[in-house]
Amino acid sequence: MSGPDTKPQESVKPEDDARLPSLKARIDREWSQFRPKFYKALKTKGELQESIHKTAIWCIETLNQAQENGLNPDQGRELIRELETGELVTQETDRSTPLASLS
Repeated sequence: MSGPDTKPQESVKPEDDARLPSLKARIDREWSQFRPKFYKALKTKGELQESIHKTAIWCIETLNQAQENGLNPDQGRELIRELETGELVTQETDRSTPLASLS
């Protein structure tokens, strides 16, 4: 069966996704607690909120794409946790690079 009811996230833009505000708050909390130098540098440059927003949008887009390819909800939650904390950033990548700029 196909139709608008089978994939509700398809029609919702990431900017309008209901998960966006809570995801942005989680990213803010994670970065301030576990990446304080990075957090402070972005804040000092006036780029903190934009970086948090871009990262949250990137997380939602990545999750939606993964779910379209068969990722189950538990795996999706784990993916978001890893994305928002930067755990998927490789060792070769500069840890001060916002995740949003890696997409």
